[in-house]
Amino acid sequence: MNYIEKDFWLAIEQKINALLKAHRGALSEESIEAVQHYLDHSEYEIALEGLIIELMKNGINYEDTWSQLALELDLDKETVLLPDSWKRMVIYREKQ
Repeated sequence: MNYIEKDFWLAIEQKINALLKAHRGALSEESIEAVQHYLDHSEYEIALEGLIIELMKNGINYEDTWSQLALELDLDKETVLLPDSWKRMVIYREKQ
């Protein structure tokens, strides 16, 4: 891994951690632990996808950072947890 890639992934991890920290009070301990588990194992796409799913399930107001991060991780092209996570987020955003 070169320095550019390392910096990219460190920045992604920091952004997901910031999002998690900002909404920690609205999430279950189980959800927090799941996101943290995937972050600890450098599974950033799954961590973010799961976090966004939980935020939507809990009615948290949409934030532009969700889709910005999702696009950086290509979640608009491929997701892991739900086949239509991106579509769900777009619909959720439009309802806000």
